[in-house]
Amino acid sequence: MRIESIHISPSIAHKMLSKHGVRANDVCAALREGHPAFWRRGKETYLAIGKTHQYLTIIFRYRNRTAEIRTAYRSSGWQKQLYERR
Repeated sequence: MRIESIHISPSIAHKMLSKHGVRANDVCAALREGHPAFWRRGKETYLAIGKTHQYLTIIFRYRNRTAEIRTAYRSSGWQKQLYERR
């Protein structure tokens, strides 16, 4: 998967920070530099797990090489294991 652009709306960025404690720039870093693993969740919806200074699980819509972030949160134990097994 080739992601050229990442879009996070202000309302999603606010929700990720207030509810999950995840900053938008951490999500971008996980997708660009965190060696993410991808799984398809629907026609255009994907789940990615990436690791920078923490493991992040990211749900996004992928169209035209753009990732439109829906939510992101710290990965659970089983998600970390899934990432490590890939």
